Order: sequence, then C-alpha cells, then structure tokens
Amino acid sequence: MVDNDAFSREGGAADCESPPRKAPSVTAPMAHAPHAYGLPTPAPLADAPPADAPRPQSPEAPLVLVAEDHDDNRIIATSMLRHAGFRVIEATRGDDVVRLAREHQPAVILMDIGMPGVDGWTATEQLKADPATAKIIILIVTAHAFSGDREMATQVGSDGYLTKPVSPTRLVRAVEHALAMAGG
Repeated sequence: MVDNDAFSREGGAADCESPPRKAPSVTAPMAHAPHAYGLPTPAPLADAPPADAPRPQSPEAPLVLVAEDHDDNRIIATSMLRHAGFRVIEATRGDDVVRLAREHQPAVILMDIGMPGVDGWTATEQLKADPATAKIIILIVTAHAFSGDREMATQVGSDGYLTKPVSPTRLVRAVEHALAMAGG
C-alpha cells in the first residue's frame, strides 16, 4: 500500500497506476538529496573500479597452464583466469603440456583428457612421476563423466576433477581453492 501523505510530507509525490488484470506500478520520485536528512553525501565512485573489473596481474601471481584443445573452452578459461589476476599459458596437445610444465613450473594445470597426441591421463601420469613436476597441482577438467573416470583421475595422480560444462566462476574458484589447500 502506498501512503501518498507520507511522500507529500517529505516533499515528494507518489503516483499509482493499476491497469485491469496487471500489477500496480508505483512511481515515487525523491525530492531531497541525502544531506537533507543529515546523511553524508556519498563520495563519487569515479575512481573506484567496478566490482567485476579485472584484478591486476603481477609477476608474482600464480601461473596456470590451461591444457585444452577446444578453442572456445580454452579462450573462456584463460580469459576468466586472467580476469581473476592469474598469469596463464596455454597448450592444445598433451605433449606440449608436459614440455611447458617442465619449462615454466606452473602452480596449477587445468588438464583436459581428450587432447591430441598424448592424452591428459598420460600427461598427468608423466608429470606426477617426474620429481621436477610432481608437486604441480593438476585439476582434470573434462567432459568425460563416465563411471570410473574419477577413479582414473585419482590413479594417475590428479589433485582434482571437474566435469564439463563448468562455469567460468566455478573454474576460477576451483583453482583458488586448490592453491589455498596447497598453501600457495
């Protein structure tokens, strides 16, 4: 219920329309600025970044290797991770994942399973068997959601398992969680 008298006392007005069989529409313009009620005037937000602004990347930011052969999936993942402040490198083949992991020592690898060349299972197994790369966090991210795949991910030494489709927000949270759990 709209109390037009209350709006009038405050120097405003309220109009209420209620067309047949429709919800009423209420318009209530405010006549006074916040300072008229003894409230501080809010500072302009021109210098504040929007809530969804990208976090700046720093050379100390964790490096994430995105291993994905499908361009759209790789672009979305890398964009979201960079937006969240991570440094990102990419690979589209399993053999490149192994090489790049040894060369760059990423903090996390997001590993697709169905890549050309060396598949993600084999690449994960090779990286976990190598003392130089064994401590890299490997999260399997795959559309393979068959029974036994989660167990296979554990057998090859992965540190986590996500099934596609996975939202970009969930992907970033999974990386952040894995790093937090590893103390990084």
